[in-house]
Amino acid sequence: MSGNYAYVAGPGLRVIDVSTPSAPVEVGSIGTPEATGVAVVGGYAYVVGDGLRVIDVSTPSAPTYAGSVDAAGLAVAAEGGYAYVAAPVSA
Repeated sequence: MSGNYAYVAGPGLRVIDVSTPSAPVEVGSIGTPEATGVAVVGGYAYVVGDGLRVIDVSTPSAPTYAGSVDAAGLAVAAEGGYAYVAAPVSA
């Protein structure tokens, strides 16, 4: 959640306007190969799955790619200019 918007991962990123909770409306989306987690800070959504994708959501109806890095994971948190990706450790 960020403001009146819910950001839903998988498949892709969906932006849902929940300003009227009884009538949520999808206002934007962008495809991603796989998405298992999302964190939103400021005007960016950090979407993790088979990699970490940074998506500019400053205009929720028109999300755009801002960058990516090969950092596969299951969950993501973002704070202070950093994205933290949780991934399983193989033995």
